[in-house]
Amino acid sequence: MDPASTQPPRLVRTILLLLPPLVALAVWVDGQRYDPGLLDFQNKGGAGSALASALPEGLGSLKRIGPLRGYTQENLYEYIDGHADFFIGAGFRHLTVGDYGPPGAKQPSLVVDLYDMGEPLHAFGVLSDQKGTQSQAVNVGDVGFLADQTLAFIKGSSYVRLAAFGDASALVTVAGQLAARLPAQAGAGGGITFSFPDLGKVGDTRFIKENYRGMPFFNNVVERTFTGEQGENRTAFLIPGTPEETTTLEKTLHNFLTGEKIVHKQEDQGGAKVVRVTDPYEGDWIFAVGRGRFLGLFGTFGPEQVQRLGAFMQHK
Repeated sequence: MDPASTQPPRLVRTILLLLPPLVALAVWVDGQRYDPGLLDFQNKGGAGSALASALPEGLGSLKRIGPLRGYTQENLYEYIDGHADFFIGAGFRHLTVGDYGPPGAKQPSLVVDLYDMGEPLHAFGVLSDQKGTQSQAVNVGDVGFLADQTLAFIKGSSYVRLAAFGDASALVTVAGQLAARLPAQAGAGGGITFSFPDLGKVGDTRFIKENYRGMPFFNNVVERTFTGEQGENRTAFLIPGTPEETTTLEKTLHNFLTGEKIVHKQEDQGGAKVVRVTDPYEGDWIFAVGRGRFLGLFGTFGPEQVQRLGAFMQHK
């Protein structure tokens, strides 16, 4: 056989030689197409939260600069690197960020962070953790605090933080306008409705999402510290819920105490049932259940505080 006959025809060889550069050219051309989903990596979450519409085009004399920015659990770290895990662990669902400044400004003088925390208690938990020791209470939303150039408040399941760059004198007014646009309820349980009996001078209030005092069934707890007239320290804790949920929690705790052979005894306080626990680990503490809440008390307390707790459960 003629060896030349084993070679491909000239046209075929020419095509084979040209194919690699043609493929490379096609890939390059395709890569030049504008794909906002690829380029706008900062907005992977979009402004998709149902709460995003609460951020208007203007706040007071300020106008919004650029589009809203949205973040989900997957890319929250891009906005608050190093602190995203805290928000996610507290129940975070979505963040919408809006930049505002004077008309025509290129840089914002106010940045608004609107967090959808899913539940009012989750929003309160973030606020109580983030408010700082130098914050002063302001009448904005359900609960609000002002500190230097920032103001944070909650309303329903929303946690909102406003940061001013420059003049901060209008923060309270602007925050009030924004709070009026937010729904009062965006989760189970409604707004912040918890309260405590008078157990002394009020200290700190904080939120513990789960495993309160090492008990896996104590979740979504609001804790408040008190100081008595003689300097006694006591800590009350509240677990809101439906009557069915608090009844189930009471049964779970009873089974736990019985299984661990921890002494607990029920006593009547003006018609309210209060259970006293003789705990070898936590010391003596008491709790009562009723009206869709579970209320307990640790620390130094006497008959007067027990009576106040019982009366509170009866009439509140």
